[in-house]
Amino acid sequence: MKLDYFLYMAEAEGMDDLVDTYEARMNAVINEFEGAYRSGEDINNYYLQQEIGIKHGFGSGFSDRESAYIEKELSRRLSH
Repeated sequence: MKLDYFLYMAEAEGMDDLVDTYEARMNAVINEFEGAYRSGEDINNYYLQQEIGIKHGFGSGFSDRESAYIEKELSRRLSH
């Protein structure tokens, strides 16, 4: 596998421990919210959101734009 393809896929999968880009971090956040939702956790819980944001380098919260993107992606993924 070529390195550039590997890095592209790592970013797309949200492997923010391998690739430190904004897109990788956002995908990691979305993956974690999806996992929390599927395990029955309340993803609207402020403390859960804050914990996930800090874990992936977003400080103590998400901007309005980031929140809208996360909601859009989660609704797309969970509708299948």
